[in-house]
Amino acid sequence: MKRYLPSWRFLSFFFLYLLITLYTFTFPETVTWFIFYAFTLVLLIAFLSTPLNIQFKDIDWKIHDNGTVDLIFTLTPRWSLAFMMSSLKLTLLESSSLRTIYPTAFFKHMIQVRFGNFSLTRGQYNHLTLEIKGYGLFGIFKYYSKQNIPVLISIFPTHLTKKALVSLIDTQSIKTAQSSSFSHHEFQVKEIRQYQSRDSLSAIDWKSSLKREQWMVKEYDTEEIRPITLCFFGSSSLQFEELLNLTYSLYQHLSISHKIRLLLIGDFDGVTLSKDDKRDFLTIQPSADTQKIKKLIDRLDYTAEQLIIVKPSDLTIPVYLSQPASCTIMTEKQLTPEKGEGLSE
Repeated sequence: MKRYLPSWRFLSFFFLYLLITLYTFTFPETVTWFIFYAFTLVLLIAFLSTPLNIQFKDIDWKIHDNGTVDLIFTLTPRWSLAFMMSSLKLTLLESSSLRTIYPTAFFKHMIQVRFGNFSLTRGQYNHLTLEIKGYGLFGIFKYYSKQNIPVLISIFPTHLTKKALVSLIDTQSIKTAQSSSFSHHEFQVKEIRQYQSRDSLSAIDWKSSLKREQWMVKEYDTEEIRPITLCFFGSSSLQFEELLNLTYSLYQHLSISHKIRLLLIGDFDGVTLSKDDKRDFLTIQPSADTQKIKKLIDRLDYTAEQLIIVKPSDLTIPVYLSQPASCTIMTEKQLTPEKGEGLSE
């Protein structure tokens, strides 16, 4: 979409050119004709320098751990050798806070553009919209257009800080492989054997080694890692995104050492559905149809030994879900930081 908008410079030159034209035809002399042709040439050059047909090259982007994005690309004119714009203003419209830059464009064959550390809302982006404003030579004619930058950017929910997440898991008594590896007790010891070259020095049991006067190592019974069902019930809530952030952080953290069954219930393209893929974190939205949510909850199979449910506090769930000791329910209460520490990175 392109449009050329009149500016005060254009109106001034237009009326001045109109006066010169009338004066020239009223008093046709060499000087007046020279001035007339000179102004005509200026307006023609200004007009021809304003139309802009650009193309994007070398598009690259990087998503940082904190969710911000860096975008780098090159602008080149499609049908001319160089840009003839006297000024150029580029604004990235998708950014939560509009990002604007003013690159130098006059007589350049290409312009390298970088938008750094800007935020995008959660979702899948196939393109970003760039607003382009500028003036041709002499600032007479104004240029305006919106162009789509082809990208493929996936913005997942925000990660919680590792310290806050580990503290939350410990507070909620969620048993993980990481925590169990540090909870060996005497009754878990399988055998005490002689140290071997493949063993780590940290595995040496010093008490047994002193008694037997040789390096000894304790072997423990390996505890079977229990599967976990992680559920997110996405009814309408003022803290929907924060609860989704919590669910995504738990999924990322626990899936390193556990087999995770993911269940996301919410609005997908206007329909309340249950989905189970990680990429569904990108598109899920709060659903106002609580009755449909409850029906979907009743249909699900909760056979995992551990069940973690993240939901708004005002959404009621069947009693049988919260009865098992291995069931953990998290609501907005778990989002409250302790000791003044924030949960999000």
